[in-house]
Amino acid sequence: MISYFGNDLLRESWIAGMPIPSGISELDVAGLTPLPSKKVKPGGIAECPVNIDCYSDWNCHLIGTFEQWLEDEQKRGKLSEQEKTKLFELNAEW
Repeated sequence: MISYFGNDLLRESWIAGMPIPSGISELDVAGLTPLPSKKVKPGGIAECPVNIDCYSDWNCHLIGTFEQWLEDEQKRGKLSEQEKTKLFELNAEW
């Protein structure tokens, strides 16, 4: 799983990347929330706006559609209806 974070999570990302002893959760130490994955064993991070499932061959795959991702982000409270509409419009232009 690859979880992308914004500048607002820079400190937490730095903490999670520190050499933490085995058996201690990096997410717990950094104060982040685990997000269960639907497709792969490792989960994502709830505070991250983007979580991408990756398989052991290091080929990364977005699971689902852009529209599904926007719906999920809105349900999680990360995206307003106005923001979702604007992203749909921008996506259509691309």
